[in-house]
Amino acid sequence: MTKLYKIVLTAYIRATNSIAFLPTLITLVFFNFSLTLLFFDRLGFDALIKQNIPSMIAHNADSARSILGTLGAGIISLTVFSFSMVMIVINQASSSFSPRVIPGLLSKKSHQLVLGVYVGTIVYTTVLLGYFGNSNDHSALLGIAVVFSILFSIACLILFIYFIHSISKSIQVDNITKNIFTITLRQIEKNKNNVETYPGYSKPDTSKWFVLAGASEGYLQNINYSPLVALAKDNDIVIDILIPKGEFLLKNYPLCKINKDVSDDKSIKNALLDCFITYPGEYIEEHYIYGFKQISEIAAKALSPGINDPGTALHAIDLLTMLYLAQMEIHEAGYLFDDHGRLRVIKNLISFDELLYRYLSPIRIYGKADVIVLARLLECLNKLLYADIHGEHTDHLIAYLRVIIEDARETITNNVDRKKINKLIEKINGLIDKNELLYYI
Repeated sequence: MTKLYKIVLTAYIRATNSIAFLPTLITLVFFNFSLTLLFFDRLGFDALIKQNIPSMIAHNADSARSILGTLGAGIISLTVFSFSMVMIVINQASSSFSPRVIPGLLSKKSHQLVLGVYVGTIVYTTVLLGYFGNSNDHSALLGIAVVFSILFSIACLILFIYFIHSISKSIQVDNITKNIFTITLRQIEKNKNNVETYPGYSKPDTSKWFVLAGASEGYLQNINYSPLVALAKDNDIVIDILIPKGEFLLKNYPLCKINKDVSDDKSIKNALLDCFITYPGEYIEEHYIYGFKQISEIAAKALSPGINDPGTALHAIDLLTMLYLAQMEIHEAGYLFDDHGRLRVIKNLISFDELLYRYLSPIRIYGKADVIVLARLLECLNKLLYADIHGEHTDHLIAYLRVIIEDARETITNNVDRKKINKLIEKINGLIDKNELLYYI
């Protein structure tokens, strides 16, 4: 069952994140529609059609072929131009923002819909031209085919106007970051109900447990926890996962530890490995850390000398601040128990401290000579400190504040800029314990 789940989930991820999925589906619909028209033509519906809708019928086969050919050639030109626009967007997004935002642009369903209708219309007209190309009869289906071809072409023109508007908006950095932020926030909020069942539970000593290595390489997109817990219960084992979701997994690299040796039991071993879903790409629809990563990369790229867009970096810091605030509100369960209350699975969760270091550090390093960027980073951590009512993350926030202040002390030499930074430090000191006060620069 777990193997079937893995196959279905992997196929779903590949299909929904492929640019060819929706266009191919729409093209098949148009192709089947054209074959349906030809089928009706063979059934001899001419008299019935002419009797009920004579005004829509074109009885001249040469005119029908001419119209179908003209419309088909026009839609081909429209498709080529639209694909060229997509290539321009990909090139600009890769050079100006981050190569990792490209899958998000390509997988936008509305763009796939437009390209699918284009290609479907081309297939439709080509099939009909192939059927009626050498025909001199006066089939009523010629007129019906032309009517639908004209309607599809008008739809293509309307979609082209939408496509130009949408593609021009999608290349704007604010829209890209907003889209990434929205998807990432949605992924974080999925974990809000996944609270710790036994909050006081402490992790057992796993140093002498048996290691199970991974069977495939790729990013660990998903872990099927329900079958994993059921499998652990049926075989009376406890599983300690060593690789957190979202991390890159190597073949034959330690994946988890088990309190019993199951290396000789291939059925249990394969069933365990089937619960771990890997995939070569990084998709924010699968895990929120990819959203943190993409926003951080966009900010770092904006601070590079080639781009030189500190405004984008400041906006990215604000978005990261909101994501960190959302992450602070969830308490994802680190332990999974069976229905008898016995420990079965120990998760490997990415800590808040690790999130801070991974995705604020590139911005801090590339922007440490910019007083505005350093000030915005201090304001970000100040807001997080203010929101940390129970003090769960205060130590980590203060530790990272000291790192930023150390960079500011080394790179900011102007007295006016130093006063600005010291003012922020004074504001932060009002939120922390006197024994941990931050030093001024």
